[in-house]
Amino acid sequence: MEAKETELAQAAKSNELQTMERLIAEGVSADAKAKSGYPALVLAAAGGHLDALKLLRKHGANLEASNPDGVTALMFATLNGKADCAEALLEWGADKDAAGNDGDTALHCAARSGQLECARLLVRARADRAKKNSEGNTALELARKKGNAEVVALLEQADADVSDPAPFPTGCGAHPSHSRIIIVTTSTRRVTRSMIVCTVAMRKTSTRCRDRGNKQNVCE
Repeated sequence: MEAKETELAQAAKSNELQTMERLIAEGVSADAKAKSGYPALVLAAAGGHLDALKLLRKHGANLEASNPDGVTALMFATLNGKADCAEALLEWGADKDAAGNDGDTALHCAARSGQLECARLLVRARADRAKKNSEGNTALELARKKGNAEVVALLEQADADVSDPAPFPTGCGAHPSHSRIIIVTTSTRRVTRSMIVCTVAMRKTSTRCRDRGNKQNVCE
């Protein structure tokens, strides 16, 4: 069975779906590992093979499985810029704040390799931006050290925002009927900030918004 497990892991790495399906039908676990200790799910994510990833998940693969260094599928997907795989793993409930042996989370991985779209997905998923790796660096500090300016700008903006970016751009996400939003702009001496506010929640607190002509919308 060990030989078949290795074959499944290699098939996931190469996106050989028919081979994967045959081996799983023969009883090979979706959590099979290669001789290197890399789980099939990790190999599929690292290569950006979304179909292989979906097949493994369908058959119960552990989303938190990791290689010997503690690197999960989500971490590899973000490190390699495989945004579609990262997005799928997040939707399925993969731990966005899990850390490898070096303390790097998926957000650290995106910051390290300058993967802007993956970093954006993690910020929207509210990954822990304050978490530090074994070197004592947050993702923002790591992005600065690596000179990844776009990721730096994204993380700086996320830290400056009044609230975390809403994960659902058409509403607050708390309930399907909470779909109407307004943009409230507030000013400080240092920065102008935008906040997405759910109008349903506003009505519950008797808050109303009025438009002052060409001036900013204000809530009172």
